Amino acid sequence: MKEKVILFGAGQLFAERRTLIEEKDEVICILDNLAEEKTDSFLKIALPDELMFLPDGPIIIMSDYFVQMVLQVSRIIGISECNKRIRIGRVYYPIEEDEKLLACENLQITVESNKVYCILDSNERILLDDKNYLKNIYRTVTRRKDILLDKLISMKAQPVDAYFGRKRGEPVDRYYIEKFLEKHKRLICGKCLEIAEDVYTKQFGQDRVTDSIMLHVEGWGNNVIKGNLETGDGINTETYDTMIITQTLMFIYNVESAVRHIYKGLKKGGAALITVSGISQIARYDDDNWGMFHSFYLSGLKRIFYPVFGEENVEIIHYGNVKTAMAFLYGAAREELCEDDFSVNDMDYPIIYGICAIKK
Repeated sequence: MKEKVILFGAGQLFAERRTLIEEKDEVICILDNLAEEKTDSFLKIALPDELMFLPDGPIIIMSDYFVQMVLQVSRIIGISECNKRIRIGRVYYPIEEDEKLLACENLQITVESNKVYCILDSNERILLDDKNYLKNIYRTVTRRKDILLDKLISMKAQPVDAYFGRKRGEPVDRYYIEKFLEKHKRLICGKCLEIAEDVYTKQFGQDRVTDSIMLHVEGWGNNVIKGNLETGDGINTETYDTMIITQTLMFIYNVESAVRHIYKGLKKGGAALITVSGISQIARYDDDNWGMFHSFYLSGLKRIFYPVFGEENVEIIHYGNVKTAMAFLYGAAREELCEDDFSVNDMDYPIIYGICAIKK
């Protein structure tokens, strides 16, 4: 059953939405400050001062000048009566914003000291102004309905662990690095080079690796070559079946040069398994020692790897989503998230990229 309503405003907004209005409600009168200049064959048009002589019912304002018109109504029928009858939850907008307001049946308008406020269910008060009153309400109502956003707003500005979550457990990005290497472990074989250590060579290469070599700029320890991917020092031509280069290219200024030397070091048919950071904090230790120069994204990686290896020989995979990215930046550990948190990969929130490049 249609509700009997009074509209305030017979201008363009009413004309645009008249069909929608009449489908929803029964309009008993339209108030307009220029009523004497306007006529309507089917609806009564009256001056706002005649409101006190009209039947009680909701008053819906059909104008962008919402605040001024609410104040005018309050002067005609009194603030108390105005506060009871003005409606903001039904503005006849045939767009999604109207649905947001329709879901908030308890929004209340109140006039105080010649100012107009909207009171939310939580008793929060929003000061309204002309032109922006709907935008103010949409923003506040939408935010208050999202409990997670409220928690985010209340978070401290400092991370819980500034060391990538290592003090709490394993860093979140390690989950994705290991997932990438697990996916391509069949390629880890023969003579294998890994940067600084051989942890992943042993973990994923198993009995397929015949010779495990490590590359480090200082060249310390057994089976460690002193070398530099950027300059090519220590990188012999067509030597390795596999090169595992995880989270390294961010600390090399001339990345294009490093990629060319990776290509040089691989045997024909050999594979480079590389991971790089996307969304990440600064790695303070590395930046202090040799500099952190880059974070990477898909378009840039294509420009770097395709010309060297050939587009058909390069696979680039993104890992991460907004939740795991936030957890990573805040210093939460991998163990504090559940498996489902890692099941979604959103290309707009990459924590890391995995690059599998084959030398043909």
